[in-house]
Amino acid sequence: MLPLLFTCVIIMISLVVPLTRIWQRCTMPAPDRISNSRDAESFCLSLLSGERVENFYVIALNAQCKVLGKRKISTGSLSEVSAYPRLVMETALNYNAHSVLLSHNHPGGTCAPSSEDIASTLQLQRLLNGVGILVLDHIIVANNQTYSMIQHGDIDYRIRG
Repeated sequence: MLPLLFTCVIIMISLVVPLTRIWQRCTMPAPDRISNSRDAESFCLSLLSGERVENFYVIALNAQCKVLGKRKISTGSLSEVSAYPRLVMETALNYNAHSVLLSHNHPGGTCAPSSEDIASTLQLQRLLNGVGILVLDHIIVANNQTYSMIQHGDIDYRIRG
């Protein structure tokens, strides 16, 4: 009887952190507006901090940078996640977004983007720009830190010709 009780206690303790993260996300109101890069990074950090596998989000904004909504596009593995162009485009169009913020996490590593991260972001940017939707930034979250592709010059938010 004691080993069963001990096992149950261990399972309950192991659920505390994931359940706390879920509770925080459910009770945390989405910001009404993302006014600057600090707001964007804080919002992405709140979405992805502590995740154990990679997740990819699209955050839709109107022309005044008010948050229209957010959608998790995909869940991946420990070291990769797919940013499905069709789902990214569908999300932006469904929210009637003027612009989007892209975000994903690196659960076991550094915030620095891989060459694939940059290439896929540029592909998504070209696709969205083709229908007049700006990619304001792609923020990577890892170990309670963030990496902004705009701030590091990996992408440019302006529509490319």
